[in-house]
Amino acid sequence: MNAPVDVSLFPRAAKPLNSYRKYWAARFGTAPFLPMSRAEMDKLGWDSCDIVLVTGDAYVDHPSFGMAVIGRMLENQGFRVGIIAQPDWQSADPSPTCSGA
Repeated sequence: MNAPVDVSLFPRAAKPLNSYRKYWAARFGTAPFLPMSRAEMDKLGWDSCDIVLVTGDAYVDHPSFGMAVIGRMLENQGFRVGIIAQPDWQSADPSPTCSGA
């Protein structure tokens, strides 16, 4: 009854995710790992991350883990992605692991 109605004049198919123009950081290529700390960012030669993913789970860079898939998909589009895994939820410290502080 309340189904969404397509209001476009022409039928459109969804664009594949990897068909969009890549972000500027794509020229640096794929990182061997997604950094989880400032030291790892320094190892990669990064001054900052474009996107930081925060997860309550442990991070494993393997396609069976959701954050790894999302992070690598964003990296494929040219973004520099950092991961903050299992932040201390009992701490009031506002600076996460990849803060650069």
